[in-house]
Amino acid sequence: MIPYDVVVTAVSDRADLFAESMGSLLANVDQPPRRLIVHEDARSGVPAAAVSIFDWLRKAQAEGRIEGFVHRLRNPAGGMGEGVLWCVEHAATRYVLFTQEDWLALRPIPVTRTLRLMEANGLHHVRWNKRKTMPYKGEGSTRWNKIEVSFGDPSPSEGETAAQTFCIADHWYTQASMWRVEEALPGIRAAAAMHSQANSFVSAFNHWMNVRRADGRPLQGQSYRHEKLRTYIYGGIGEPPFVRHLGSTRGTGHIVDHYLER
Repeated sequence: MIPYDVVVTAVSDRADLFAESMGSLLANVDQPPRRLIVHEDARSGVPAAAVSIFDWLRKAQAEGRIEGFVHRLRNPAGGMGEGVLWCVEHAATRYVLFTQEDWLALRPIPVTRTLRLMEANGLHHVRWNKRKTMPYKGEGSTRWNKIEVSFGDPSPSEGETAAQTFCIADHWYTQASMWRVEEALPGIRAAAAMHSQANSFVSAFNHWMNVRRADGRPLQGQSYRHEKLRTYIYGGIGEPPFVRHLGSTRGTGHIVDHYLER
């Protein structure tokens, strides 16, 4: 099996979301990560949680749910750009599963097969959708019609097909997804040097990837994504969601006992 680290950007006052999200992730990946690498930002003026993210990580390691972890508490907060850069620079594997503290895994995530397909076919980014994969995204001039592509699996497990369908992704997503570190890191460094807050960092990162890969000309077509950026959505049209965004559906607070007991 191909090893991977999980990298997570988190905020201190969302420790309860972190506990629920990481618990669901570890329960649904078919291959455990080598380590969890967590960058935690302290929110100004918000009291620390009664039980911290570090406590959860230490308990998870003691219980054997994770092999190890690396944790950094940044106070004052440094922002998402700094957090993503710190996490990915501390990865000791060629691939990382990127997530944030508020993405809940809904069903089994085929990490082993994803890594095998990425390695065999030179894929750089594969995300597991937060909603059913629809035929298109956006409207009018921004409409992105999903195009399915297929990649061969060199050693499918029992019950798996010899090829897997993907959809070409319109950009590199900071959702639950697998990243090839050597491909992502230069763009992360460039974007983090300019922007640290979430939206501006993500925009700068994707713009840098587009321009760099197009030799200074920002191209965003399907064939360009497929041939150069190698960014994909796992599964074809109609694939059910793998994850759900907790942060948009409920508030935050301290970790409560039943999260720690999982």
